Amino acid sequence: MRQGGGYRRGAVAGLSLGEVFILLSFVLVLAVLLIDDETQREAQQRHLAPLDANAAPPPDPNKIQTLSEAESLRSELELAREHIRTLRQASVTTVERLAHAEAEMSKLSEELAAKEAELERLGERLREAETETASLADELSAEKSSRQLAEEKTAEITAQLQELNIAFLQAEENISALESRVHDEIERRSEAGADAALRLNESDGLASSLESPLANAQADRDRLAEELVATESELEQVTREKFDLAEQLSAEETIRQRAEEDIAELLRNLQELIAELQRNQERLAQTEETISNLEDDLRRETELRRQAEANAETERARADIEAAARAEAEESARGSVSKEEKGENPPCWYVRVEDGQSTREKAIYALDIRVTDNFMMFGDLGLPSGKPDRGEQGDFTSEATALGLPNLPYGEQLGDAEASRHLEKLFNAGEDMRVRSYPCTFFARVWDHTSTDSKARWQSIWEGVIGQYVQPYRVKEDPWPHASRP
Repeated sequence: MRQGGGYRRGAVAGLSLGEVFILLSFVLVLAVLLIDDETQREAQQRHLAPLDANAAPPPDPNKIQTLSEAESLRSELELAREHIRTLRQASVTTVERLAHAEAEMSKLSEELAAKEAELERLGERLREAETETASLADELSAEKSSRQLAEEKTAEITAQLQELNIAFLQAEENISALESRVHDEIERRSEAGADAALRLNESDGLASSLESPLANAQADRDRLAEELVATESELEQVTREKFDLAEQLSAEETIRQRAEEDIAELLRNLQELIAELQRNQERLAQTEETISNLEDDLRRETELRRQAEANAETERARADIEAAARAEAEESARGSVSKEEKGENPPCWYVRVEDGQSTREKAIYALDIRVTDNFMMFGDLGLPSGKPDRGEQGDFTSEATALGLPNLPYGEQLGDAEASRHLEKLFNAGEDMRVRSYPCTFFARVWDHTSTDSKARWQSIWEGVIGQYVQPYRVKEDPWPHASRP
């Protein structure tokens, strides 16, 4: 059974399959190293033999051919070394794969060892059952022998009893005949008187002498009957023990059959486990291939997304540059400034900054806007400071107060319609030239806090609400700097 267990484990010469693979890999690496060493030694010998100073003749034209051969051998040696390096890398990869396979085989070996231990336990139970069965068979054989002896003894006693019954019957017949004869003799000689009386006394003595053997025969008969009853009791007890032994033997046979069925079931389970392991390995290979394909798709998608984001950033930067260029247009004269002079969507609030040889208007943001999946929120930037230039009247602080900017519902969750109404008031004030002497636009910073599934909402708010009423600047890296109201 142990040899069969070793065969099922796939052992070769006492080694597992993984150990055999590792041994073969080691032998392969050793052979490669030996081949490398032998190749180098032969190349050196072929290279140095013609150049030996002690044995070489004076230089001759063949030296050039020898040097060319040496160069050829050196190139072949380099190729051989490159091939050996390739083989070493392949052997390292093979060793790693074999190590992985060894780990897998180790797990399988542990499972097989557990199954074999269970098979060993079942084998021990089976051998114990066989030993008990053999012992019971010996006991049953002994009981059969005892029963045969008891039956022979019973037959012998029965024969003796029958002989005694026959002798007793004969004795009774003799006694009856004798009593008849005595009775006849008494009647015949009763008339003879004393002589008859004397003979009668003699007959009584004879009857007395015959009664003693008859009593002995009856005692022997009773004794033999008692022995027969005792023998029958022993025979019944032996029969009951025989039945008990037969039932116990049947139970042991049932246990043995169950043990064999359990062993067969374990073997089937082991085969199913091996088949399941093979299927799992196939699924693992398919999964690895699927993961590789998914990684390739992910890399392509990431590259496409990176390109799309770069294009979008370029477009936004271009739009910002164009807006800044329009906002940076210099006013040609002080006083009233027309829309054509200020460009497209000039900021209502701004600060003029130096830009090389000229100056430009840098927008001052009026408020912050946060967009989520379910609501919008305004963030307070405080009242702006400063004044417009080029003949414009007023100051930014008083203009913000007049527009009601301090009274906006900052930090509150606003619906799209309510947020649109507040932004529309700012848009109308700038468009209707109630702030500057030309149509202007308020600028705002915007945070996108929508989830991945709500990007359609973000696009709709960005284009249909925020982009319609203010000039937005999307903030990506910085967190939302304002607190929410309870």
